[in-house]
Amino acid sequence: QDAQIYHEGGSVTLEAGIENGSFVIQDCEFTNIILNDEKSKAVLSVAFVAGNKSEITGNTFINCSTTNSPTGALYIADEAFDGSDIKYVFSNNTFTNNTGKTSGSIYVLSRVQFLHYNFSNTKFKLSKNNVTDGLGQDAYFKFEEPGDTWTNETVTAAIKGMFNGSTSDAKNASVYFQVYKGEQFAYDGSYALPNPKTKKWYQNKYVIIGIACGAVVLIVAIVVIIIAIVYCRKRRATYSSKGQEKDPLIPHTQQRSV
Repeated sequence: QDAQIYHEGGSVTLEAGIENGSFVIQDCEFTNIILNDEKSKAVLSVAFVAGNKSEITGNTFINCSTTNSPTGALYIADEAFDGSDIKYVFSNNTFTNNTGKTSGSIYVLSRVQFLHYNFSNTKFKLSKNNVTDGLGQDAYFKFEEPGDTWTNETVTAAIKGMFNGSTSDAKNASVYFQVYKGEQFAYDGSYALPNPKTKKWYQNKYVIIGIACGAVVLIVAIVVIIIAIVYCRKRRATYSSKGQEKDPLIPHTQQRSV
């Protein structure tokens, strides 16, 4: 937290090189970290060189920035050539106000023929990159060893599935991928994460409580007004009846003098 990093790898660098090993990074917070070294990858860099059951979940990345590195927050290099299709879990993380050269929050470099990443229920906010159109400001994928059956459509569908339940405040397609074959660019695509759902008024308990209190006050006011009207009418009726009792039944006439 609150650091400037000049290290080549980044703030935290992990290499998963033991087959069938595992590591977990959970409920950590990376806040206000600036990367100054041109060779730095990100605040958190993970390299998979063997099949590894790994989880990075429930973490928070806030104000992680760099101008020369691929991404500000999380860099993933996948080079596990052992044929493993183990699912790598990077779910339930929150990225806020992160800045990078290619992607603000997540950069994935894949040299395997598996689309085995899980970024579900991830929240992105205010991610920024140095790309003019803003593509990939939340996440960028570079696939250098695609499968023979891969197409733009299949990769796009896989990306969409990876980010199931994730949201972003970005206006453009903030998840962007590029596929290379033999070091030559083949095709690219993007996916627009849905914006966070704002609660309807009837889903907000404070609004409901306010409406209920207002309704009670209104009912009380109406009852008071009705009682006041009835009371006033009764008083008028009482005064009217008393006035009639005082009036003589036969009015006095003036006697004529003889």
